[in-house]
Amino acid sequence: MPREAKPARLWLRPARKGKGGKGGRPAVWVILDAGRQISTGCGAGDRGKAEKAHAEYMIGKATKAVVRQSNRRPAHEVTIAEVLARYMTVKADKVARPDELAQHVERLLEFWGERTCDDINSVTCDEYVRSRTGVPWKSSRPEKTGNKPRLTTSAGARRDLEDLRAALNRAVKDKILAEFVSVELPDENGERDVWLTVEEVEEMCRIARETTEVQTRHRGAAKGQVLATKKRPLAHVERFIRVGVQTGTRATAVCEASFEREEGRPWVDLDNELFFRRPPGAKDKANKRYPPAPLAPQLVEEMRGWKDSGARYVVERDGKPVDCRKGYERVVEILALDRHVVRHTLRHTAATWMMQDGVDLAEAAGYLGMTVETLTRRYAHHHPAHQKTAAATLAKRMNRANASPTKRREKAGNDEDEEEPEAA
Repeated sequence: MPREAKPARLWLRPARKGKGGKGGRPAVWVILDAGRQISTGCGAGDRGKAEKAHAEYMIGKATKAVVRQSNRRPAHEVTIAEVLARYMTVKADKVARPDELAQHVERLLEFWGERTCDDINSVTCDEYVRSRTGVPWKSSRPEKTGNKPRLTTSAGARRDLEDLRAALNRAVKDKILAEFVSVELPDENGERDVWLTVEEVEEMCRIARETTEVQTRHRGAAKGQVLATKKRPLAHVERFIRVGVQTGTRATAVCEASFEREEGRPWVDLDNELFFRRPPGAKDKANKRYPPAPLAPQLVEEMRGWKDSGARYVVERDGKPVDCRKGYERVVEILALDRHVVRHTLRHTAATWMMQDGVDLAEAAGYLGMTVETLTRRYAHHHPAHQKTAAATLAKRMNRANASPTKRREKAGNDEDEEEPEAA
């Protein structure tokens, strides 16, 4: 019986020496597939790029299969790579962050390889979660930062499997897959209850505003010394923090916002003091709403100052809009809080502050772009009036019971039974 063919996989082909010890070829990542070696063009130190090339190869191979096979087929005849390829083709131009979708697909392909949809079950899904949980993030650089690498949680694996489930459902709708395939998801993590105080937010703004860049001198009398420069590499992060915490807007909308109306970009109308968080012509997603938000006068004055100084975008660096994720993480690192704080924490903070100040639930939910149910479930416990009526009702019932005639007679009888103390 012939051996089962292995799926296409990455292999680091060792360096080869030339004749007489001269020349030769360096080590390179190649894709092994059915006895063939397809070079990725990536050297030994480019594992990340090699994995991307491998994913593109698998998707391209699966896409050809989609073209050849258009009739409904049972799960054991449809590869997972083919299903993911179809999903990428349909969704690449429709999702907000196509790069993240590509990363999810890459990770799924690394594990599932050329397995078929029939191999998806509770056992293999659980194996995938275990293979992802506890793995350091690829963006972690502990050897450079000196910090412990951030580890992937089961929530990351769940997000990947959600895309796999969506891809399978798309294959059924597109008449590629003849049967429904269930994907077992791990339990969701508990709701985050992390928020910042006013003092912590102001300290973050100060750090972003005052942190200067340091450089090592390589020549002159100061050679080898690490000296501060006049550059302030985190200054743009202060704007992000101030807008994020004062509007409760999601990070992506803040970082992409412009001071002028542009197609496909959120924008701030300073004349009417409104933040149009949804780009012109775009539609809200089912689970994410971006209603226009009125801006407080103080924030409007700040923004006018930014615009008058030449800024075209709310958060920019060198005249271009910037995703301040790394800069924000650097500010949090310097602040050294005892809890995990991310960019989305600013939105949590805005919601928490509104609840602490007694803002009406419906008004707060409308401003933040979330349902009243979501706001109540996640933040209402911070509201000063939260469930106070319920607590007061129970206490009132208990007080009435203690004051009933039966209780009073029992109390009086107990008092008569007590013996008087003897005279000294």
